[in-house]
Amino acid sequence: MGRLSETTRIGGTIGYLPPESFQRRSIATSKYDVFSFGIVVLEVVAGRRAIDLTYPDEKIILLDWVRRLSDEARLVDARDTRLIDGSYKVFDMEQLIHISLLCTRHDPQLRPSMK
Repeated sequence: MGRLSETTRIGGTIGYLPPESFQRRSIATSKYDVFSFGIVVLEVVAGRRAIDLTYPDEKIILLDWVRRLSDEARLVDARDTRLIDGSYKVFDMEQLIHISLLCTRHDPQLRPSMK
């Protein structure tokens, strides 16, 4: 009793795991959850999975594709085209994508807290 458990293997689904989870002595923190939340938000806005091999090479990994769109100031291009019926505001979609990009920053210390 009184011993802390030690995890020796990664647990989770590829596409939702943050980059630091693949480091040798990584300890899971709430920043892992923040990263995963960001991916889920991206999936909802884009209407596709985090990793989808049916897309062209440059779009297979959703996060990488959306980051490129962000660099090109084309965030709105990441939205699910099935949502074009006007039931959402473009500004709101861009805000959701921006939040997801904050949650999926490479450096966990730069990600927002769960609060």
